Amino acid sequence: MRYVPVAYLFGWNLAILSVFTLIPIAIALNYDETRAFTAFLIGGAAMAFLGGILILALRGRVRSVSTGETFILLTATWVVLPVIASIPLHLSGHTPDFTAAFFETVSGLTTTGATIFPDVSDLPHAIIAWRSLLQWLGGLLTLLGLAFFYGAEGRSSHLDTMVNLSRKPKGNSGWLTATAFSKIAPLYGALTAICFVLLLLCGLPTFEAFCITMSTISTGGFMPRNASIESYGSLAAIPVLTIFMYLGAVSVFWVGNLFSRSKNYRDRQREPWWIASVILVLTLALAAVLISTAHQTGPTSILSTILVSLATATSLITTTGYFFSESFADTLPYVALLMICFVGGGRMSTAGGLKFHRLGAMLHHSGQELHRLVYPHGIVSEDVGSRSQSGDVMRTIWVNFSILLIIMTAATIILSLAGLSFSSSLLAAISALSNIGPAYQYVAIPGDAAHAPFAELETFARMTLIGVMIAGRLEILALLSLINFTYWQS
Repeated sequence: MRYVPVAYLFGWNLAILSVFTLIPIAIALNYDETRAFTAFLIGGAAMAFLGGILILALRGRVRSVSTGETFILLTATWVVLPVIASIPLHLSGHTPDFTAAFFETVSGLTTTGATIFPDVSDLPHAIIAWRSLLQWLGGLLTLLGLAFFYGAEGRSSHLDTMVNLSRKPKGNSGWLTATAFSKIAPLYGALTAICFVLLLLCGLPTFEAFCITMSTISTGGFMPRNASIESYGSLAAIPVLTIFMYLGAVSVFWVGNLFSRSKNYRDRQREPWWIASVILVLTLALAAVLISTAHQTGPTSILSTILVSLATATSLITTTGYFFSESFADTLPYVALLMICFVGGGRMSTAGGLKFHRLGAMLHHSGQELHRLVYPHGIVSEDVGSRSQSGDVMRTIWVNFSILLIIMTAATIILSLAGLSFSSSLLAAISALSNIGPAYQYVAIPGDAAHAPFAELETFARMTLIGVMIAGRLEILALLSLINFTYWQS
């Protein structure tokens, strides 16, 4: 095991993060926010110093990165990087303690969107921008991390991962520079620019359009104000956000092929259509409930309700967590909300949750096993969508699902012991695990007096949710490989 490549690449993570602090520094200067300017100047300098030392000291000693080293790097990225990103937030004086700042930065980088701030509008513009930038950067790191983990596009990036926990996989991630940065990063940046321009054309203020764009592309959920999207008074912005939330929750390679002449991969992938179908069904259900309860009859009012219902459904399915209207807080049943949050979005995307493809593969595999019980000598297809799922892949999917259930159960028990009710604990655990924090904050549970906001949680409960958010963003089997001694011995 070589730690030099891990330290070298982590140094580049710190260097990139220090460059991002220049944006809140400029915003603090523009809005005359002296303390925030000082905090980000010190924090950015510390990041640049640490990153520069690692890069200069280890430059020229790194030629490739093995799979095991990739696991270490991913873990360090999601665990250590938020600690360093918390420095300017804590120095600004707007967090009660460092754990609160750590919670906010973990929520940002994991694109969860849970916040400890009771009223975001009271924060300096520099901090609001920093939260949104962390989400955008977290979304990009998620895509690059998945590319690291799954392998090159031509090999297995469109399949579920097949990690053998008993021996070390072959190969390395040397293709990252040629594939990930040349395909993923430019596409991610282009989608960001297009979304930002369209929101400006829809009439949103420049600063708030910038922050919302960062959160939308990363399916994060941080808002620059404590209000729904409806408060901006721009009906045209709703379909724009709907489209880009959807693009953020489907495979980045599928989105890239939308703009290419090649139709083979685009036409073979069914997961984006599964996601769109579920969004449509949820949209019709939400619209029907709102129209019937509000007794809306005019065509304009009905069209507006359908549009907001579509955006809200997309926000939930993609694990973004935006709420486009205050009237949706009590519309979705509690159990339905839990199921939607747990499933999440698509593979090779910034969305969290179990993923649609894994759910489809599990349902298909269950049907196969039932068919074998009824017809022991029958022949069944192993295809799911356009791919054939082998026994190794299905074992991986079921193990991943089982571990998610274990983490969810353990987090629910711990949060219950911390003073939350069972229903609130379960919703908080699932929203953190699926990286859709706003679902816990904006949805009221009827009759639950112990539904405390994140700002009122004890330190122990916050640290539990921090661990769950990181576990939700990490590939679970990569985490298992780290603690598997047989894997490292081989």
